[in-house]
Order: sequence, then C-alpha cells, then structure tokens
Amino acid sequence: MFKDRLNAFQVRENSVRRNYDSASGALAALSQKLATEDLAPVPIAPVEHYGEVITAIRNNQLNLLPARKIGRVAATFMRELLAEDDAARLLDALLAFADESTSSTLYKNLLIGCLFCLDIETKDVETLTDFLRNALSKIGSRWQKRVYDFQLLEKPYGSLLSQLLLNAPQEPNRAAIMRDSGLNSFQATGLGVCVYRRLCSQIGEIAGIESSSSDIQHAIDIWKQFAISENSDTSAMEFRVSGNDVILGVESILLPWQQRQPEPAVKHSIQNILLNTLDDPRTRTANWSGIDPQCVQLFKRWLALESFEVFIRVISEVAKVNHWMERQEFWAWYLNENHVTEIWPIVGSEAAAELDRMNKSATDGKVLKFGRLTGAQRSHCVLLMRIGNLTIAEWSHEGAVRFWYADNPRTPSLYQFNYRATNLRDHSNWDRSHQSYWQIDVNNRVAGVTNIRQPNW
Repeated sequence: MFKDRLNAFQVRENSVRRNYDSASGALAALSQKLATEDLAPVPIAPVEHYGEVITAIRNNQLNLLPARKIGRVAATFMRELLAEDDAARLLDALLAFADESTSSTLYKNLLIGCLFCLDIETKDVETLTDFLRNALSKIGSRWQKRVYDFQLLEKPYGSLLSQLLLNAPQEPNRAAIMRDSGLNSFQATGLGVCVYRRLCSQIGEIAGIESSSSDIQHAIDIWKQFAISENSDTSAMEFRVSGNDVILGVESILLPWQQRQPEPAVKHSIQNILLNTLDDPRTRTANWSGIDPQCVQLFKRWLALESFEVFIRVISEVAKVNHWMERQEFWAWYLNENHVTEIWPIVGSEAAAELDRMNKSATDGKVLKFGRLTGAQRSHCVLLMRIGNLTIAEWSHEGAVRFWYADNPRTPSLYQFNYRATNLRDHSNWDRSHQSYWQIDVNNRVAGVTNIRQPNW
C-alpha cells in the first residue's frame, strides 16, 4: 500500500543524479558559487488582480495589462490558474505572452509560480516546466544558478535537494541549502512538498538498510522540518501537508518497523510527532482514516507497551501490591512478542490523580490516555487487553483474571473513558483466580482460543 502511494507521487522519468559529499566541502563550494543575498521576497498580488488577468486572457486582451501585474499574478496565483476549468487555454495564452516579452522579471515570476505548483502532477504543470527549462536564458543569472545547481526543474522534483539536506551534517549547512536554493519560500507547498515526498521515500530506504540510530533520527528530523509546523508559543504541532501526503508521511515513518524495533530515541521521536499531530489512534480513530492498518496496529502496539509500563509504575506507587510482579512478568511475554494488539488502563481515583500529575509534568507534550473506574475501591485498577480475539481484564488486587470471547455481546469495549467495575467482572466466559500456578491455566486458555502459547508455561 505504501509503495503504491509513493509511486503515485513520484514522476517516472529518471534524471541524472549528482553526488555531493558535505564532508569534502562540496556544500561550501556550492554556497560560494551562489550570490550571497537571500531569495527576494515572493511578490504578492491582490486577489482582484487575479480576476483582471484571467478576464483579460479569456478576452484576448492580455496585452492591455502591465507586464508587472501579469507577472505578480503568475507568481502568486499559479495554483489557482491551474485549477480553472480552462486551465490549459489560460496557461497557453500566458506563456505565449511571455514568449514575446523581453522582461526577465516576468520569467522569474513565472518560475516562482511554477515552483509553487511542482507537487501538482498534471499535464499543465509539465507544460509550464518544459517552457521554463527552454527559457532559462531569459531569467536573471542568480535564478539560473539556483535552477541549475539545485536541479529545481529536474525530475523527480526535489530529489537533489532532499539528498543534500540528508548529507548535511549540521543545521547551519542545511540552513544554507534552504536559503541558497530558495526553498525557504516554498516549504509548505510546491517544491517543498516534492522534497517532503522524496524524504518519505528515503526514510524507508535508510531504515531498511538498518542504518545507525543517529542516521535514522537525522533523517526523521529533516523530514519533520518539511512535514510539521510547530507553534513556538504553544508547541502545538500540525502537518503542513494534507490528504494523501499525510498518509504517505505517517506510513513512511512507521512501516520500516514492522519487522524490528527502532531504538528507543527513534521510537520516542516518532510517537511524539504522531501523538501531537494525529492524536491517539485508539481514541481518535477518524484522524487515522486511510492510513495502512498495519501502521495503525503497529502504533497501537507501541502505545500498548507504554500503557503497560506506566500502569505498572502507577500500581507500584498507589496500589502497592507485591503480587503484581508475577503478573507483570507473565503478561510482558505477550507484549514483547507483539501478541497484545491493544491495551487500555482503567484506574480508580487514586491512580487517576497520579496519572494526571504525570501527564501535567510531561515535558514532551505526550500524555497517557486512560479510563476511570467507579464502583470499586479508590486504589483498584484494571488492565483491559486484547490478544487475538480474546478480551482480557486483569485486576490490580485480588480479583480474578477474566476472559471474554469474540461472540460475547457483553464484552467490555476498549477506549472508553468511564467504566463501572461490574462491567469488568460480570458476564465473562472464563475466569481464574491468581492462586496455585494460575499461569498454567491462563496460558492454556489463551492458547486454546488464539493458538498463542508461552513456552515457559
């Protein structure tokens, strides 16, 4: 599924790739070639000028408007023009007008408008890029250098830039690339989205060859720069891209870990990004719509493991029940072997207060979601788990472990925020108290229903 989506974004033509080695000074040499001044601010045209230009094109009166106004509209509203029903005719007329012009500013504005649209895979965009490739001599020398040295109009778009960014060891190097290529102005659209898509592909390649944790983290950090915008005041995160590009990005950072575990730092970074943008897939299902179910399930397993670890910490702080050590050891096997697909901690008021305190003191914005238990003692807690088609409730104190089968209509639902204790005790298909080698009976029962058996019991 991921490869299909990625192929849909990538242009089929191949271009010659140049290899840059930042360590050997190629980046420094490239910066020396370029003018020292930053990319000039992208021209902005008021929306009423767009209407004037479109009307003039349709009435064959484009020559009655100032070239400067036409250029600013081309730079500012090219995406809107290409979305018109008669986009092909409008673009042909605009390019014909430019072809008769001697204004390098008009060509520069057409180039800017093109760079804002490179992520749109249509024949009209190809028409525009072909025109500009053949007209580079009419654009100012600084822009010519940008286009040539960073292959801005070469397919697959953004490929060289993504390689340069990944090869840059330090932030100042990457900042120079962003500045000198003009990418700073196109980070959230057009060329920037093309770079983002290439980074999605390259993260999978880097993780797939079992690179070092630092290399993978480096790639994710650069990907995040294009994928995520962060409010400096509130630290709120959101995707810069939308639709299928969000799906592509989420799958690119999760699919490499289907067969192996990432290093803790990499895993923490991915969790932090996804929880702060898409929220928890267990409670915000709609946010994860369209994403490969394998990825969603993997992320749920990560959250399940974390929920289990935090649950144990809370039990030790609040419930103070020694017998949980053997329960922890027993259920940890299913978690570590990826057999527990879902976990939902349900806690009494004492544990809820402790979890609220932990969430408030979290420094990375990540909070643990949980359900609240009523109808039991304040220190009691329940771990609701799913293994195969079994739903299991494991109590913190002396209560029995209880199983509900898939066809039981009274099976407790996961991911609710309020539970009555009776709903987690009654109408189960099977239960077992934690006495006299309870692990053997529970292991046999799990194996009988799911064919998953612990070898140690």
